[in-house]
Amino acid sequence: MRPYTLPFSSLGRHDVADVGGKNSSLGEMIANLAKLGVSVPDGFATTADAYRALVRDNGLDKVIAKELQALKDAKKSLGAVGAAIRGAFHDAKLPPALAWPFADPSWSPNRATSASIASCRAMKARSTTRMSS
Repeated sequence: MRPYTLPFSSLGRHDVADVGGKNSSLGEMIANLAKLGVSVPDGFATTADAYRALVRDNGLDKVIAKELQALKDAKKSLGAVGAAIRGAFHDAKLPPALAWPFADPSWSPNRATSASIASCRAMKARSTTRMSS
């Protein structure tokens, strides 16, 4: 099994299919700016395999198909379908192999990544609070 996360410093243009354009560009930036003496904090990218595992493990493919069929059959509006699919992703559980960086608050390859994870957790907590209000 390929890893679900890859450090930015190991990424380049050849990784677009695995991590997308923005993440591979961060890898390119780190590699090229480091040569010039510019320090760019490292971090990690989640892979397309991680996304596929999230979808598979949570049955999201079935949710998406069902919702899109409801849209096609004019049983639901585009807004309602979008909200249902976003809600399914919001409620999805991370695959265990992907959850480790987010589950362990002591994990920190560097402070920038740790702060990013803490920020993501805080944003999710705020959005959950707003949704339940």
